[in-house]
Amino acid sequence: MRALESPQILYNLIMRLRKPYTKNYTENIGGYQLVLPLNYEVLIPEDDSVRLLSQILEGLNYEKLYRAYSSTGRKPAVEPKILFKVLTYAQTRLRNV
Repeated sequence: MRALESPQILYNLIMRLRKPYTKNYTENIGGYQLVLPLNYEVLIPEDDSVRLLSQILEGLNYEKLYRAYSSTGRKPAVEPKILFKVLTYAQTRLRNV
C-alpha cells in the first residue's frame, strides 16, 4: 500500500487506466477518409462540375499569371494556378445562386 503513496506510481497507474484521447487518423471507415492531408479525390464525386472545370482550366496557359507573382521574397502559400481554379469555381457557383 505504501507504493501507491508515491506520486509517480499513482500517476502511472491512473494513466494506464484512462482511455487515450488521440485517434488513429489513418483509418478508413465507411468510406470516410481520416488521413491528413486530405485526398480530395475521395471527397469529390466523379460527375461533379468541379472536375470538368478543373480539366478545362488545365488547358490554359498560366505564364502571365505566374509573371504577376514576385520572384523574390517568400513563396505564395497556395500555388497561383490552384488559387485561380478555386476562385474561378467560386465565381461560377455565385452566378448559379
